[in-house]
Amino acid sequence: MRAQYRARYRATNGKDRVFDQSLRRLYGITLVRYNEMLAEQEHLCALCGERPDTDRRMHVDHDHATGQIRALLCHHCNLLLGNARDSIPRLRQAIDYLERHSQPLDNHPAYALAARLGERLPAVDTASDGTGR
Repeated sequence: MRAQYRARYRATNGKDRVFDQSLRRLYGITLVRYNEMLAEQEHLCALCGERPDTDRRMHVDHDHATGQIRALLCHHCNLLLGNARDSIPRLRQAIDYLERHSQPLDNHPAYALAARLGERLPAVDTASDGTGR
């Protein structure tokens, strides 16, 4: 067993050990528990439901007031909640803002130009989230 740990340490340059220590200090969980949470979430972000697009580790999302761990989030979703300061009213305001300032793409100047040129642009799925995914 010790040889197995030594091989893993060499393979990760000790990063697992350092990460485990950080998890214990910051959140009171071990690397083993972190990996269990990751498996429970099927390696997907608990907020957007997508697999992170980088090799970076998922972030441990927690309630800053209570310290209660919620789930693991990708980098972008963690920034989203952090920048909103976990404020539900602020996130609702952001949604309202985006809805107020969105315009149907068929009114976009590119569609008008294409129509004048006699070309047709592909139809847009207005039900999508706009990410193109």
